[in-house]
Amino acid sequence: MDSAEKAYTLLKDLIRVDTSNPPGNETAAAELVARFLKDAGVESRLIEKEPGRGNLVARVDPSDQAQGEGGAVLVSAHLDTVPADAADWKHAPWSGAEVDGFLWGRGAIDVKNGVAMHAALLAEAKRRGGLKRPLVFAAVADEEAGCALGSRYLAEAHPDLVRSEYFLGEGGGMTQWAMGRKIFPIGAAEKGQMYVRLSFLGEGGHASIPNPDDAAFLLGRFLDRLGGGLPIHLTAPAQRFLSDLGDCVGGARGAAVGLLRWPPAARALAGRLPAPTGQAIRAMLSNTASPTRVSASGAPNAIPREIVCELDVRTLPGMSSDTVLNELRALAGAGARISVLHESPAVVSSPDTPLFRHLCERVRAHVPDAAPVPILIPGYTDAKWFSRNSKHCYGFLPVLNDDPAEAGRFRTLMHGVDERISKDAFLKGYRLLEDAVLSFCS
Repeated sequence: MDSAEKAYTLLKDLIRVDTSNPPGNETAAAELVARFLKDAGVESRLIEKEPGRGNLVARVDPSDQAQGEGGAVLVSAHLDTVPADAADWKHAPWSGAEVDGFLWGRGAIDVKNGVAMHAALLAEAKRRGGLKRPLVFAAVADEEAGCALGSRYLAEAHPDLVRSEYFLGEGGGMTQWAMGRKIFPIGAAEKGQMYVRLSFLGEGGHASIPNPDDAAFLLGRFLDRLGGGLPIHLTAPAQRFLSDLGDCVGGARGAAVGLLRWPPAARALAGRLPAPTGQAIRAMLSNTASPTRVSASGAPNAIPREIVCELDVRTLPGMSSDTVLNELRALAGAGARISVLHESPAVVSSPDTPLFRHLCERVRAHVPDAAPVPILIPGYTDAKWFSRNSKHCYGFLPVLNDDPAEAGRFRTLMHGVDERISKDAFLKGYRLLEDAVLSFCS
């Protein structure tokens, strides 16, 4: 069994360990990975901030015969997943069922596939030997709930264990199609995050006589305006992405994408691009705010005096908190009360480094019909915290899907029903990862 098949077998076993967060139970999965690594001669360390919430760190150093020629490369993925309701799934979310060429289960693409790939990568590095850079692996807890017990804990309490020149994690590497062109996104930046609480106040009263200034209607008008999006801002990571994407698409469509690098054109065209590409580009060009929870109290026949809406806000690199909050206030009105519940910064790394260029070169070798492009990741990854100890952080977790329809489903399968991964896409992705990382390290 080659290393790709070993990684796939490990992924099946990992899916069968329920690490839904809450409560997590990542230690059980970490111990499974530790046994896999031990069988390959790689020692690992289990680190818990709280019982049962384990992180695993392992390392393969340059051999005695090879002189170290650079800083470490850290690869990482999280062991926890979001919960799943088995009643909604075609195949049980912790079954690891193999059906029609797909492996089904929670974590198949977010992101136990990365845990399995990275463990197999270290095992193969140990088998080959000859590294000239240290290769470090961190399988972490608690990413789905903010990283306090996982990457943040390691970065703050055990920084020497995860210090590196380069970090590779999730957020890029899944082949996609944009305007008919196959692309290979590599994360070179990711947006910041804020959890925001908005409170709308009205007079309240008897529900038989509605008042347009009731809290519920104030909230409704805010949400309607929010649906139109927040203002456009052109950041350096977005401009680089648009430039590279325009070049690879080519023709009139590529020229239209290139126009988005200028603010007037971006404001005019960003909302007109076809989905799903247009939605992804729009998220790179503005702060975004998604309402996630609405709450009120009182009797069913009484108009609540206060309604609270919580927002998941993703912020552009270089954008101050005050700027983002002012954009929300402009839509909510002067009477709304706004507070920040949690905040974490954006992460930006240059795509002009030896590793990034090497990744692009190996992508072109393995997927010659796909153009590698640096992207601004709209989501949240462990790079938020590992960037404290790593000079350059990239999203590079290859899943090489040849089916545009299946690739287009990634966004809904992550945290959604019937999460699954194509075995072929996983095996091809692992082989690209192994080639790219081990050739760079040795």
